[in-house]
Amino acid sequence: MNAQTVRMGYPLLMSANYASIWIVTFICVSRYQSLCPPWTLWKKRLHFSRRSKLILFLILILSIALNIPRYWEMELHERHLIVTSLRFQLWYKIVQEGIIYGTIVYGLPLVGLAVINYRTLQLVRADKRERRRPSAEYRSAVMTMIIFSCFFVCTTLSALIRLVLIVVSESIFLSPKFLWLPDLSNLLMNMNALAMPIVCFVFTRGFRDIFFVIRYAPSTDQVAAETAEKNLLNKSRSGHRNSSFLNLVENKNSI
Repeated sequence: MNAQTVRMGYPLLMSANYASIWIVTFICVSRYQSLCPPWTLWKKRLHFSRRSKLILFLILILSIALNIPRYWEMELHERHLIVTSLRFQLWYKIVQEGIIYGTIVYGLPLVGLAVINYRTLQLVRADKRERRRPSAEYRSAVMTMIIFSCFFVCTTLSALIRLVLIVVSESIFLSPKFLWLPDLSNLLMNMNALAMPIVCFVFTRGFRDIFFVIRYAPSTDQVAAETAEKNLLNKSRSGHRNSSFLNLVENKNSI
């Protein structure tokens, strides 16, 4: 029972790990996009984050799809769980542990969280007259800072272990000197997975504004341009009506 549970649950656990990292990163991206003023370039670049339901669905599908090959890493043999030869293939370790985990799961979210953290701090330090929602900006800055710190501390060891698996060998962690490193990495990953929902719950007021939108009033120039356009349209319509009325009168007089 234990062997079968590990074989079937290990890929699902890794899928949940991937999805949690991407969802937390997406939450930070979405909140930063909401805080950006409408005239900034990042407001337009990150407009895709408004489609939150679609992105969450894609994250779920992608996290499961990338971990399907892990079902063939282990197999049952006489009620014992053994590791297959697939897990020791160099090309498999480069793709699964190097490219997918090292780059897509660890590298890109780490860089993204660092950039968002820096730019959110810039919004908080801006002139108060240019800030539309200071409380949300402050909460987002603190939240992204805590998420980035927890993510870096709790997942860096896991990424380094996977790098060692590719460069050296998996047998190095079977020696008594390094046997505790995978256990410590798993503990840190579980701590990160436990801390992220708590952090998001605290700084999003109980998930109530986890995907919020700030409505900006139109600028005076925009209002003036829209008013001038409406006046011009009304004049053209009134002129068309007057010309139609004059034509009708002339036709009656001619009759």
